[in-house]
Amino acid sequence: MKKNIYTAIVFYHFKDGRAPEKYRNIINTSKFEAFCLSKGALYINYYLKDSKEFIERKWLSDWK
Repeated sequence: MKKNIYTAIVFYHFKDGRAPEKYRNIINTSKFEAFCLSKGALYINYYLKDSKEFIERKWLSDWK
């Protein structure tokens, strides 16, 4: 069975002044989410690598 490979765009709160970051070839989403949370990410948009289809938006922290 083929594993899904994702591309993700990570967004930060506007008060941090950071631009969104794009990450490719993500297989383990739970480890990736822990990594993004440690960097202070607000949410992640996941896309399938092959079709570029939007899959989900995962909120990591509150919008404050």
